[in-house]
Amino acid sequence: MKRKTKIISAFSGCGKTYLSKTNYNKIIYDLGCSRFEKLNFPQNYINEIKNMIGKVDILLVSTHKSLRDALTENNIPYTLVFPNEYLKNEYINRYQNRTTTKRVINMIDKNWDIWQNEMKNQIGCDKIILESGQFLSDVIK
Repeated sequence: MKRKTKIISAFSGCGKTYLSKTNYNKIIYDLGCSRFEKLNFPQNYINEIKNMIGKVDILLVSTHKSLRDALTENNIPYTLVFPNEYLKNEYINRYQNRTTTKRVINMIDKNWDIWQNEMKNQIGCDKIILESGQFLSDVIK
């Protein structure tokens, strides 16, 4: 049976892993970007996304700008989920309370404003901006 796949591009710390492990009413797959070679990125990621369409109910993907742009260029509908820009400290705390490395936390801290601006201005997608205390599981039904 072919499924209607909803693609969610969700920022780090929004609850992708939690949603994929706890929502038993749907088939949810977290297609993290770390498994894809940087040499062919994002085309190799787009190819796998296309392969997964119809096989899962919800496909969770990265928020890398090059991937978001490639989704738009390939006419692949998706929803971009990211925290409100004023939640930087809340998200830094989320990363510190899980197994996120200091290197990654520092990278997010340094690029927060740039990435927020890019996501707010992203075209070709629906957007959900999370407020304090919200996670994907609160907004994705």
